Amino acid sequence: MKGFFLFLLPPAAGTPLPNGNGIICKYLIDPTVTLGYLSIVFLIGSTVIGYLSLFYPYKGKAI
Repeated sequence: MKGFFLFLLPPAAGTPLPNGNGIICKYLIDPTVTLGYLSIVFLIGSTVIGYLSLFYPYKGKAI
């Protein structure tokens, strides 16, 4: 069963680009860094909105 999943999900392989001194592999763009920064932005935004909701009244009434 393990071999079946390894066949379906092969490791990320880059495209070899030969240059004068050797070979450089160009890999696909990994979205995890971008998603990490995006999660930090949403964390800060939700923290600010939560902080503001503590000090501003709802429809003019303190809860």
